[in-house]
Amino acid sequence: MNSNDHHEKLKNGTVKPHLDPYSYLINNTNGKGFRSKLIDAFNEWFKLSEDELNVIKSIIDKLHNASLLVDDIEDNSKLRRGKPCAHLIYGTPATINCANYVYFEALKDIQKLNSSFSDQQSFSEAITVFMDELLLLHEGQGCDIYWRDNGICPSEQDYLVMVQNKTGGLFRLGVGLMKASSTQKDSKTYDFTPLVNSLSRESSLTQLFTVFWNNSNQVTLVFSTF
Repeated sequence: MNSNDHHEKLKNGTVKPHLDPYSYLINNTNGKGFRSKLIDAFNEWFKLSEDELNVIKSIIDKLHNASLLVDDIEDNSKLRRGKPCAHLIYGTPATINCANYVYFEALKDIQKLNSSFSDQQSFSEAITVFMDELLLLHEGQGCDIYWRDNGICPSEQDYLVMVQNKTGGLFRLGVGLMKASSTQKDSKTYDFTPLVNSLSRESSLTQLFTVFWNNSNQVTLVFSTF
């Protein structure tokens, strides 16, 4: 492709090089879909439409996959489910930029739920839960990196808090967006946080146990492979 062709394709949006690392990741790895199944399960209470569910699932998937791009850099990973990590193909700068772009794209996608929000307060609630959970996710990741790089063994309680922040963030965000979008008054009064936190801890610890059981060399990457 010559420079003129590339310029034209950039203008009309047929090529998006800033998303190449993300496209590579989602085309070469298959997740377990646990978060989508969790959203379907909680919809027994929230009664959202299929379109609303798909928007929320897309937001969570984007955030999860973008975080994997960054995790692989922070963990100095070589492989992601048997394939070379995106930053080894596209470079670290482009991969970081791509992940950040997708984070903001996911935030913008909340606007697609506008018709679901009964009032401005519900929209503000959705934005707030998005920001709060992304901050907690990065806080948990920061603790994990700090302990690793400084050779610190955390207490059991500190470790569980880290897992709850790091892995539980997207669980809680999905449920929080459902709650903000729901018109079911009874469901809006429920506090699902303890249940979601328990599910996030159990899923993470189960994955960790499985890695140890299989004597894998990917123990340090257990959460980023979930």
